[in-house]
Amino acid sequence: MNFFIVDDHPLVRSSIVALLSEYFKRASFLQCGSAEEALRYLRQRKPDIVLLDLSLPGMGGFDAIKAIRDHQADTAILILSASDNLHEMQRCLDAGANGFVNKTEDGATMVAAIQMILRGGCYIPSALQTLGPVISQELRQVNSITARQKEVLQLMYEGKRNKEIANILQVSEATIKVHCRDLFQQLGVNSRHSAVQEALRLGLVH
Repeated sequence: MNFFIVDDHPLVRSSIVALLSEYFKRASFLQCGSAEEALRYLRQRKPDIVLLDLSLPGMGGFDAIKAIRDHQADTAILILSASDNLHEMQRCLDAGANGFVNKTEDGATMVAAIQMILRGGCYIPSALQTLGPVISQELRQVNSITARQKEVLQLMYEGKRNKEIANILQVSEATIKVHCRDLFQQLGVNSRHSAVQEALRLGLVH
């Protein structure tokens, strides 16, 4: 059994190795701290499963899932994350991950997820199991929002007014008003405050 642990925190990687070594006696472990380094390895070798941190420096976890899939379409990927955001979980699964485990879960949960994935299954967190269709619909809504609209949302979240946003993005204030109008419609809200709250819930701002 070959595990590939991709996490930028050495202590986390060591803890995972120590845990899994108890359950998978003959396993071998490769570790690295970035998606870029992981992709260089995956061009040459194929592990049984990749344990991938979602919050990586450089190339983030979502892009890393897609990149791994481009190189090795059938390599198992288990996402490890401290996030409990259901939209992020579903995005991972939609991108091609075989499962998602929150880092606050106990070791037995991670082992159970790995065993299920290696048997050909998909490990879906219980919180997501009943809400998956709703979350997928909301993600389609998120995907309809353009990159520029996301920039406007982020600046709104940071407390910037329309004139300030226009200056930062080097467009007219009228253009920002159009973006805000469209965003309110797409998010189903009627105020800046509600738009920011909905954007937070959907993971559009941080």
